[in-house]
Amino acid sequence: MASALLRGAAKDPGPDRHWIVFDGPVDAVWIESLNTVLDDNQMLCLANGERVRLKPQMRVLFEVGDLQHASPATVSRLGVVFVAETDLGWEPMVGSWLGGDFARAFIPAACRARLHYVMLGILPSLFRFVEREAEVSIKSGRTAAVVSCLALLQSCIADIEKEGTRWDADLTQAVRLMDRLATFAATWAVGGQLSEEHWRGFDKSMRDGLRRAGIEAGLPAAGMCFDFFVRVEAGLEAGLFRPWRDIVPAVNPSGDPAALAALIVPTSDTVRFGRLTQLLSFGPDCLDTFARS
Repeated sequence: MASALLRGAAKDPGPDRHWIVFDGPVDAVWIESLNTVLDDNQMLCLANGERVRLKPQMRVLFEVGDLQHASPATVSRLGVVFVAETDLGWEPMVGSWLGGDFARAFIPAACRARLHYVMLGILPSLFRFVEREAEVSIKSGRTAAVVSCLALLQSCIADIEKEGTRWDADLTQAVRLMDRLATFAATWAVGGQLSEEHWRGFDKSMRDGLRRAGIEAGLPAAGMCFDFFVRVEAGLEAGLFRPWRDIVPAVNPSGDPAALAALIVPTSDTVRFGRLTQLLSFGPDCLDTFARS
């Protein structure tokens, strides 16, 4: 894939810059094969003998967690910028998103201010619970969790926008809806990395955080925050938490044995994780295009 991207960028006759981003851990084998790309030759040498020369407007960026498997020869060819998560923090990401094109295009100022308050109010306690009292299935830092939270928020808001809902029709209801959307996004962005036995503890931490911040999100008392989604149908006043089981489709199996063998019975889990996957697959490129349109 990397060679195809570099080859395609090298063939572009235009003056536009091309950024090829490698996001992930450094592998000692493939990073060494890129040494000729990173030095003054700026030449990609492939195993089949093909050589691809990079143009001056092409750049290669590595976004990695560490340089444990990178040799001194590789590091010496790169300009390295180290940003510690503890120094930068996750709060600037929230502020940057709220000041971005998407948020300014679709979210009223009062709702943006409320979102900022909610995020700063509930996320710190959730992070502390995950880091000190729980075991995670997939280890993720605070920054990655905030990125996922903002992606879920954007996708939920985009879905509401596509239904033609006007946020400025009733700002009081819009602010309440933002509280619920932020609660839903934070639940899965931060709590989604937990093993299921820690869900109840996370639910308690979420409710305690909401109470301390004075946020009435409207989470039902029966069940955990993982059991609900925000449903918006006939306007902002309908943006309430509903259990996932409400949207589990009914199954009416036919008498055909072949069809019965291929039948997949939907459950709350399949509906829940299918919906979350759908929301997260509505990526940044789609959101930017949606905002411009």
